[in-house]
Amino acid sequence: MGGCEELTGNGDTSKVELVSYEVETHGMFGVIGSGFIHGENVYHYRVTGTIKNKAGYKLDRVRVLAKLFDSNGIFLDNGIVLVYGIPDTHTEDFSISFSRCDTDGFENVDSVKFRIKGE
Repeated sequence: MGGCEELTGNGDTSKVELVSYEVETHGMFGVIGSGFIHGENVYHYRVTGTIKNKAGYKLDRVRVLAKLFDSNGIFLDNGIVLVYGIPDTHTEDFSISFSRCDTDGFENVDSVKFRIKGE
């Protein structure tokens, strides 16, 4: 499985911590395995994780953006999820799915990077 990196730029990650994440590869009949597995029977990847509010107050909304890259660092696709109403110091889970039919270069996915912003 590729690494995780909290991207710099837009977003203030000082308010939210990415506690953990994992990638599952899914086929037609369920989970094939952990990480980015390639093959004809792969239909989608699911990126799940846990974020923690460390802002010192309730966050009304947290945006989690996951970007997929190939082994050369070439951007392939992104997905976003919004998580609402996270009390201070609490954790919440998130899930973002990437489908073979919606992702160019799906068979070359190697890593995921995150941009997280709390508001």
